[in-house]
Amino acid sequence: IKRVVDSPPFNLGFIVAGCAPHWSVTWLPPVTANRPRTGSGNRTSLRYRFTPKAALELISFQSLTAADRVPRLLKLRELVSILKMSRKTVAPPKPKGGLKLKASKSSGSSVVHISAIVVALAVGFRSGLLGGAILGFVMLDKLAELMTQNLLFPSFLVNTGPEEGLSQDPNKMCPYWPPETVTGPGSMGLVYEDVEFKSLDGCTLRGWVLKPTGKDRKCLLIMTHGAARDRRAWLRHCPFLLEAGYTCMLFDFHAHGTSDYCGAGGTSLGLVESEDVRGAVRWAAAAHPTLQIALVGTSTGAVASIVASASDEKVHGRVTCIVAENPFLSIPQLAAFVLENVGFRTLICRKSAVFFALLYPVRVVTELLCLGKVMSKLKHLSGPPSAKEAIARVTLPTLVMHGTADQIVSHSHSEELARAPCVKRSWFCQGAGHCQLWDTDQGKFEEEVLGFLATHVR
Repeated sequence: IKRVVDSPPFNLGFIVAGCAPHWSVTWLPPVTANRPRTGSGNRTSLRYRFTPKAALELISFQSLTAADRVPRLLKLRELVSILKMSRKTVAPPKPKGGLKLKASKSSGSSVVHISAIVVALAVGFRSGLLGGAILGFVMLDKLAELMTQNLLFPSFLVNTGPEEGLSQDPNKMCPYWPPETVTGPGSMGLVYEDVEFKSLDGCTLRGWVLKPTGKDRKCLLIMTHGAARDRRAWLRHCPFLLEAGYTCMLFDFHAHGTSDYCGAGGTSLGLVESEDVRGAVRWAAAAHPTLQIALVGTSTGAVASIVASASDEKVHGRVTCIVAENPFLSIPQLAAFVLENVGFRTLICRKSAVFFALLYPVRVVTELLCLGKVMSKLKHLSGPPSAKEAIARVTLPTLVMHGTADQIVSHSHSEELARAPCVKRSWFCQGAGHCQLWDTDQGKFEEEVLGFLATHVR
């Protein structure tokens, strides 16, 4: 029994993973096995299938080495028949001192045999739990890596050069964009000009400036899009703003649309985007010195506008007011909500409340791994933006808007931001999804935005 216990046990974790390392197991071969011999007692390779019946007929110890990969686990109700394994040609071990088990029909001998098997399995099960835990952790780490990739490099993100122009791939377009916005303002009969300017880090950004069709109110709106989208995100809103007399400036963040690919690419969820906003304000102030400037942003664009206003005195001194649609409090809180709501609740659990609740420990571990990976990928940039902290330092009049059915950024983020002293007005659109307030209630959206701008544009 001691030899069974002291020998390396079956590692179920590695077997399930399909990558069994080199190991050996001291075991008792069945008496009925046909064991042909060659040469001076060497045994040829043969396969054993261990079963409870055969285990009771074991008569001596034997070492088995270098197991092949196990194709499948056998039925759990077979106590010892958990795998099929191959023996290499080895010399039979010489008898040593110690306890020897012999076949016997007595109940006492059977109890000894079964006890030895149970002890060996118990040790192996403990090792299997460790292997299973390692395997589980690796799987959760891969899931966290996938979620991190989708958060920072969404599959619908497209970055083309100015020669190629904005992507027309229907698989990359936002599903709620009207068809006419895909081809640009020309197809909508809007007057515009192409512009280029530098971000604060030197990256070349590109966009449009659309001229007002109504009485000029001498105010330029710098309109910023969300993560993985481009300048066309605001194009469907422009007609009512242009008619009201506002000049609209729409541009692509770095590594989005036709702007230059800078840094690591993808989205930084407001880190580099805030520098893009700061560059846009400087360009607008120089190119249109007589116009007032207001910031209008959605999602990442909203956070970038808030952070830029809080961290740059030139932006704060030149901008008149801010309109923020569905902003998020911070990167960690955004990542946690997206992972929980989109990753687990929708994709994995298929909106099953029971399954979602059962996966609570898995969700906690994956969330921690995902957050660590996101912050690790962004660590080369300046400190992570927190709209919650930034908005406390903003004194510009701010309008916060959010949809109550937002599945990307919970409307609770805007509810908390709306408590800041600078927020003069807030509106929560019932039933609206992410960036879809205008699409859900066009009349109320225009009333809220135009009313706020009319009040705070001097």
